[in-house]
Amino acid sequence: MLLGGVGLLVVIGLVVVLGGGKKDGDNAAAAATKPPVAAPAAATPTPTPASAAKAGKTPTKPAPALSAAVLADARTLLADAKALSNEGVQARNAGNNELARQKQSAASDTVEAIKATTAANWAWLEEAELEGWSMSGEYADLGKLYTDLLNLENRIRKGGGTR
Repeated sequence: MLLGGVGLLVVIGLVVVLGGGKKDGDNAAAAATKPPVAAPAAATPTPTPASAAKAGKTPTKPAPALSAAVLADARTLLADAKALSNEGVQARNAGNNELARQKQSAASDTVEAIKATTAANWAWLEEAELEGWSMSGEYADLGKLYTDLLNLENRIRKGGGTR
């Protein structure tokens, strides 16, 4: 064991001596060639571009009105629910189970608020996807939003959220 330790020290010494590290002149040359790093811009929420309309069969019933404002509100609520859920996970990891359940329950309530505001739209979207109907870009966006929503809802339920 003693010989293994000495052998390891010899190998490390050889790597350092034979040029395993950077030279002092390398750091100055590298610093001179790199442009200065710009300060990061303030984070501003960028609106998600609308998805392209989905082609398919002609719908047998008209789609309920779905505005970009409703989608934006749903995205904001979804972001709030994700933040609450993450706070709940952090509280649980810190050992505060009561606070964790409160945060997960608040996140669950927020998810239910999203579902309540888009219930008619979601029902039409489900039928449109099952029947292969064509749909507008807003409904394609709603489908993506609901994918994230259902994944979050599952995480909240597993994290102890109650209704």
